[in-house]
Order: sequence, then C-alpha cells, then structure tokens
Amino acid sequence: MNIARSVLRILIIIFTAWAILFGVLNTRFYCAITLDGIKSGYVFARTEEEFIEKTGLPINTIDSCPIMYDTEVKEYKIETKEDAVHVLTSPGSSTKTLLSIAGIDINPLDKIFWKNNKTLFVSKGWIQKKAKLIPLAPLIWKQVVYYDKNLPPGKVIRLQKAEGGLMEIVTYKYILDDKVIKTWTEKKIIKKPTPWIFKSGPHIYNGPYIKKFIALITAYSPEDPGVDWVTATGDRARKGVVAVDPRLIPLHSKLYIEGYGNGDAVDVGGWIKYYHIDVFFPTKAEALKWGKRYKWVYIIQYPGEKK
Repeated sequence: MNIARSVLRILIIIFTAWAILFGVLNTRFYCAITLDGIKSGYVFARTEEEFIEKTGLPINTIDSCPIMYDTEVKEYKIETKEDAVHVLTSPGSSTKTLLSIAGIDINPLDKIFWKNNKTLFVSKGWIQKKAKLIPLAPLIWKQVVYYDKNLPPGKVIRLQKAEGGLMEIVTYKYILDDKVIKTWTEKKIIKKPTPWIFKSGPHIYNGPYIKKFIALITAYSPEDPGVDWVTATGDRARKGVVAVDPRLIPLHSKLYIEGYGNGDAVDVGGWIKYYHIDVFFPTKAEALKWGKRYKWVYIIQYPGEKK
C-alpha cells in the first residue's frame, strides 16, 4: 500500500513537472510586470497580440520581455489640445519613442514640453495653403527655325505660334497657437511659354544684311478704308513702303523681304506688332493677291548708316 502511494506521488510529481515544462515551452512571453515600482503580477502569453491585450505594453517592448524575464514599465501621459494618450513603456524612454508609440507625428515647428516627469504636452500647428495662378508672357521675340531642303526656296511654314504659359505660386503659412510661425512659397510651372517655331526652305536672298528673321507679311493699299497716300513719317506711299513695329525695326530702316523685294520702313499701324509687317501695293487687287505669308526679312541698313 505504501509502495503504491509512493509510486502515485512520483507519477503526480512527474506529470506536474511535465505540465509546467510544457506550459513554459509553449508560452512565448512569461513576464513579471512592475508598474511604477509596484509588481503587478505575472503575465503568460503565446502571441504578441495576446501579450498586448493583457498588458497594454507597446509592441516594441515585447521582444525585451523573454521567458521568465522581470521587466519594469512606467505609465506616461501625452496630452494634445484635443486628446490625451496613455502609454506604458520602459522608464526613461525618449520623447521621440513616446510620440512614436502614441502614433503622433510632429513637425519641427511644433511646441513640445514636459509638464512633469509623467506628462508630455504637444501643441501641434497646422499649415494654411493659398495658391494662385500667374500668366507667363509668350516668348514673342524668340524664333526657332528648322530647315527643310525639300521645301521650295523662300517657302516658310509656321509650326507653332508663340504662346503664354502659366505658373502656380503656393504660399504656405505654419500656424501654431493662432500665430504665424513660418511663411514660405513654392513656384511651379504649369505650362511653359513657347516661342515661334517655323519650318523653312532654302533662302532666296544671299546679299549682305545686319539681321534676319521670319515675319508675317500682310498687304495694304490706298484703296483700303482709312488709308491714304501719306505714311506715318510723312513719306509718299509707293511700292516698297512697309509698315513695321518700331520696337523690332527702327523707322527709316532699309529691308529686303523675300518674295516682295526691297522695302523702306516708313509706316506704322496699330495692328502691326512684333514680327508682323504690312507691305504697300498701289491697288487693292494686288494686296488681296498677296494675302498673308510668312517670309524671311533682312535688315540691310539702319537709319543714319551708310552702305
């Protein structure tokens, strides 16, 4: 009888030891938790989720709590204007760690300070954004020319008109506690301004010149309404008289226009701007026959200069 009891006791001891060992081996986390210097008991958990659920400890402390490890944690409070978050983590954790655990993203301009050794206060600012669009002037004085030897001599084709662009200017203000802490702007080109783009055949004129460019050449005659035989400079209108934009071609300059011939820049017109020249014909029929064409223009002589 005594032998049977002894055997039973041995079996119970063996089973109990096996059960404890099996439980420990199947328990990933077995921690003695000490909160603010007071031991609160032991925690058994097989998974990270179970450990977090039982302890409230952040996930980054789990791996520092292996089997049979006695760890100490401290409760911190992180306050914002809108809310407060309680965090359990190891004592002496950095401000950056606490904010990371609480899931609070901060800006370097935010205000952060400790109220006491347990409470961290965060005053977050916000960004005010104001955008406006600014038109950009077209590259009206710039021309890009591609030569095509398959085009007839003197032939010019406009591929693209000079067009304006668009720029976005965004002004940012960082506001904290109802005060503007920082202001900055960002500029972004939404659409680039473009120049004139042409395709040209071989040149006809091969004489000397000071400057050359492509212009839209239109025609007028004294038979048109509001036009007479006297130019803006007082010269008598005749074949070879042309109206120009003085910003491009000084009045009394000598020109050569492919397809038209020699020209004297002695007239102007309210609609004649930039690369636009109006050439004179004695009759309306001749002016209509000319129509409008893009042609190479050569400045041969500026006023006051000698050949």
